[in-house]
Amino acid sequence: MSLRNSRRAVRILHLAFVVTWFLFVLVVLLVKPPVEPVHPLLPYIFALAALGSVSLGFVLRKAGIDRPLEVLRNAPDDPQALIEWRSGNLTLFVLAETVTLMGLVLKFLGAPWAVAGVFFFAGLFLTLLWTPRMDFPNA
Repeated sequence: MSLRNSRRAVRILHLAFVVTWFLFVLVVLLVKPPVEPVHPLLPYIFALAALGSVSLGFVLRKAGIDRPLEVLRNAPDDPQALIEWRSGNLTLFVLAETVTLMGLVLKFLGAPWAVAGVFFFAGLFLTLLWTPRMDFPNA
């Protein structure tokens, strides 16, 4: 896949992850799961898992995006660096969406928006924060 096609594919993929966030919110609004008491530790366990996803995302960003990006700045036709850059971006999108999915699960388990909404907000924030970096030469 060429550099231009890869850029386009990653942009479309990122947009799809942003749209999915809104679709998850829409599902909750349409289904209207009842608010029921959840085990008090459950949100903390989910928060710990979300923190793990976020931490992993920042570590993988360095290895999966920053390093291949440096290679692509100097050699835009390097196929291995392009593959690593694409898969690094996809990994970040998935990790951000995982946080949103934790909010979705909490909501369907009965948690109020005050609890589940934190995960939804964090997931969207991460999806936007981890917008693909494309600051390498055009090809």
